[in-house]
Amino acid sequence: SLIEDLMPGPITAVMVVRGRDKVGFRIPENNITRQAVYAFSKPIGLSSANCSYQMPARGAQEAMDYLWGAVDLIIDGGSPVFCVPSLVLDLSLNPVAILRAGPLFVTEEVKRRLGISG
Repeated sequence: SLIEDLMPGPITAVMVVRGRDKVGFRIPENNITRQAVYAFSKPIGLSSANCSYQMPARGAQEAMDYLWGAVDLIIDGGSPVFCVPSLVLDLSLNPVAILRAGPLFVTEEVKRRLGISG
């Protein structure tokens, strides 16, 4: 499936949970993050390393500058592979919708597989 082919990677899948709430799920490419999730043995709820309408943090120091005092932990996993946010794909809609474009190759592959032009 599309999700299996693109995860782990820069894609966030939005789904309905408990019949009404929408939640975004992501499996990051960063091995440190995946190992932390695996060690914790359950999903971890967290936000992006930026506030709404800010550019994404390009590293741990920038994330700390954005979020100092608002989060309990910042893990420095090195420089991000991509400098754009993940693609957000709403799987709860029919037809499925791209809510936010991501890295160009991911966005184009999703559009191609879903038959979305433009």
